[in-house]
Amino acid sequence: MLGRGRSTARWCWRITSLRAGGGVAQAGSVSRVTGNGRWQAGATVKWPNDIYLRGRKCAGILAEARSDFVVVGVGLNVFSAPAAAECDTPAIALGDVVAEAPGREQVLAAVLDGIMREVECCGSGFLGQVRRLREVCYLAGKTIGFNAGGRQHCGTVSGIAEDGSLLVVVDGVEVAYPQAAEIRVIRE
Repeated sequence: MLGRGRSTARWCWRITSLRAGGGVAQAGSVSRVTGNGRWQAGATVKWPNDIYLRGRKCAGILAEARSDFVVVGVGLNVFSAPAAAECDTPAIALGDVVAEAPGREQVLAAVLDGIMREVECCGSGFLGQVRRLREVCYLAGKTIGFNAGGRQHCGTVSGIAEDGSLLVVVDGVEVAYPQAAEIRVIRE
């Protein structure tokens, strides 16, 4: 089993399943917290493991596997987000989009509820996770630049493949990328 994220960017299908489910669970949690219990906030998943709100990153998921267990970590900007000078991705906090910032306990309860909802949905299998991930895919239709296979690429995201890979049209050909790093939106 492989794991990690960001600069090492290695992961495998077992981790992909955790990230897909984790991403859907987190997007739902953020939406519930920011929508006062309703699914109105429009939280989306930037493949494979970042949560966006209003076009800016508000959370991330990191999964690291060992021989017999997996540790999944969730980082969520609740009260404040890093300043633009501190990170390469525009960030936002939950407190930036709601009239009254939720308490940490409320956020934790929403995150755990989102995870449990996704666990209950796991009976539909990995394809069910992929279907739910497609519904909240931040990158769909956007032109992106990214690194895959040690090379820089540019193309338009057409969706998520059944195996969880990112589908990108590069030079007129749709290609499935199971791994990619340094994904950045070039054009909305």
